[in-house]
Amino acid sequence: MRLYLDTSVYCRPFDDQTHIRVRGEAEAFVRILGEVETGVITLLSSDLLILEVGMIKGWIKRERVRGYLKLCSEHVLARDGIRVLAEKLERACGLGGRDAYHVSSACYGRADYFLTCDDRILKRKKCVKYVAEKEGFKITLLNPVEFMEQTLGRRFS
Repeated sequence: MRLYLDTSVYCRPFDDQTHIRVRGEAEAFVRILGEVETGVITLLSSDLLILEVGMIKGWIKRERVRGYLKLCSEHVLARDGIRVLAEKLERACGLGGRDAYHVSSACYGRADYFLTCDDRILKRKKCVKYVAEKEGFKITLLNPVEFMEQTLGRRFS
């Protein structure tokens, strides 16, 4: 199973854990990392993901997230096709530039799932799936908790 996690997922353990949703997403992320370590999941990184992680304020948080990225076994290099698909996703689905580029990178990396904690992206998942399929890609967008519940059968509250 191939996953692309956007920056919001990698940063979730550092957000305010007093919120039930945030705590659940952070827990799901940690469990996903466990599945990566056992070989059940392959994590993908991208040039944009590395760039965004490098821009994280606070060196401790930035270095911890960089540590998570070391679990990625494949890297999607920037190329024209990614940019073209990102532009289509921006126009058709209203995704922001970086968000569209993340999704496009996931598509080109042949990820089965794109995980995000960003509701603005998740609200557009049907459109993204449609545009991606028209371009020959199959991708499902989910929140980390939804992913755990739907694919690995683990419930979070």
